Amino acid sequence: MDYNTKGPLRIISALVGGFILLAAIFFGRYALLGAISFVFIAAVYEYTSLLREKNRLKLALLGPGIFYIGLLFMINAIFELPLGNVLVLFTFLGTWAFDTAAYYIGTKWGHHKIIPKISPNKSLEGFIGGLLAVTIIAILLPDFLFKVGTESFLKAGWILTISFGAFLGDIIESSTKRKLEVKDSSKLIPGHGGFLDRFDSLMITATAAYLFYRWFL
Repeated sequence: MDYNTKGPLRIISALVGGFILLAAIFFGRYALLGAISFVFIAAVYEYTSLLREKNRLKLALLGPGIFYIGLLFMINAIFELPLGNVLVLFTFLGTWAFDTAAYYIGTKWGHHKIIPKISPNKSLEGFIGGLLAVTIIAILLPDFLFKVGTESFLKAGWILTISFGAFLGDIIESSTKRKLEVKDSSKLIPGHGGFLDRFDSLMITATAAYLFYRWFL
């Protein structure tokens, strides 16, 4: 699938995913847990399908894969914090903003590769684009989430937490797929590959964001 086809599909699937996210968050805890459980089951199905197609000796990679998928459940821990539904929303928005911007900027203008042996498509230009996108999301963060006088400092910390978490999560999943000798986890989500390709960045940001919220908010 080329850039002109995949690009619009990424936007459409992101909008649909965002709508589902909003519904899950604001309909309450059980709706959110149901959505996360669905992602977990779908991701395990994708990994199992991939392993059936590849050398069975690579089954050992399934353990780490499921471990990182399990980090999605950190979203539930964030939900339990004060104003947890708002924090969950911005965790998703920040992560997906980084992922989408990094993809577009990196695809069109990415020349300086960061770790080509693991993920040849990850570039410095894409990372900077993602960082700027998260900065825009941070501007929308309500000031009442922070202690008076700490808003700018903590928003800067949030930007770095989400950006580096999203980047690291993406790298880990890219490394796993590379070892499995596959490009996309599946074609279940148009323009994004599989559920892991859409939620890979959240595996780390969910945990990093939870720790940030607990320590600083």
